[in-house]
Amino acid sequence: MPEFFNSIVIEHLSRLFEKSEEAKNSNYLSYLSVGYIKTIHREALFNWVLDLSPSLNFSVSTGLLACTYIDRFLSIKPDFQISVFELLGISSLSLAIKFTEGKTITPHAIHKLLDSRYSIDAIVTIELYILKILDWNLSMVSPCELIDTIINFSLDHPCIGKIIDACHSFAVFCYLDPEIAVNGNCSLAFASIMLALDRLGYKEFRNNWILSLEKTFMLDTEKLDVVVSRVQKKFEVFNN
Repeated sequence: MPEFFNSIVIEHLSRLFEKSEEAKNSNYLSYLSVGYIKTIHREALFNWVLDLSPSLNFSVSTGLLACTYIDRFLSIKPDFQISVFELLGISSLSLAIKFTEGKTITPHAIHKLLDSRYSIDAIVTIELYILKILDWNLSMVSPCELIDTIINFSLDHPCIGKIIDACHSFAVFCYLDPEIAVNGNCSLAFASIMLALDRLGYKEFRNNWILSLEKTFMLDTEKLDVVVSRVQKKFEVFNN
């Protein structure tokens, strides 16, 4: 692990953390308390979006960014019709793929993917509507972006690729559970890295790593330990 951080790197990470905390404080998951859209609807939609990865060939990071768009959209439109959730999901994914990977899912491709249930005009209209509700801001901080940035700038290990893959898997597990996601993407990112390192048998390495970051970024390690413990318990229940 590098012995020091370049000031530009620290500034960049700090900016990402600030954006993440702003999103957390805005409580974009508050729409779940309204009662119309329930946790089960959110989880089903996110799983459906992420399960499109093999056919549309997008990264976990892009998939979670699409889920971030959906949460932000529903926080403003909590009464959005559940019957058209799949259209919301694929349109948000289309925007995320376009923004992060430079690829395009055409309206005709979406039309076919959704078994021709929606017209081309409806598909184009919903994408523009999502952009309007999001104020055309697609540059949102997702857990995976934070994970990748933190690891690339702070972690020196021969198995980086394996660690990042494990981190992304934990990030998905965390983000799909609103009780965990409410802690904010910053906590989710650090918790996912800690969980991945533990899972891969690098616990001592993990302890040294988190200690080296604690002062630099004023991390609340006690809070992170609580999040990690909560995820571990849910993960055990999920696997039993």
